[in-house]
Amino acid sequence: MYYIPDYMYSVFLTGKTKKGLKFRFEINTWGPYYVDNANTEKYDDYKNITNLMVGYEKGKRFEILLDIRNLFDKKYAAQYVKSDTTDDYYIYPAPPRTYMVRASYKF
Repeated sequence: MYYIPDYMYSVFLTGKTKKGLKFRFEINTWGPYYVDNANTEKYDDYKNITNLMVGYEKGKRFEILLDIRNLFDKKYAAQYVKSDTTDDYYIYPAPPRTYMVRASYKF
C-alpha cells in the first residue's frame, strides 16, 4: 500500500517551572513511503519537522500559549503521490512556518 511510511517517530521534550512557564519542543520524522500502487518510487523528505510551544499558566484557570509549527520553515511535501494511469505527480506542499496564540480561562 502506498502512502504508508516504513516508520514514523516523534521525539519531544517538555518542561514546566513552578512559576507557570512551560514549553514543548518536538521533532517529527516519517520514513520513506511508496508514492504509487505499483511500489516503484518512494518519497523520503518528511524529516525533522520541528515544532515549539511556549506558554504561561496562572493557577489552574488561566493559560496563554504560543505554538510555532515547522519552526525552521522546512520545505517538504505533506503528501506526494504518483498517478497510477499517467506519469503525473501530485505534490501537496506542507504549510510553511505557522504561528498560533491561544489564551484560555476556565470558569
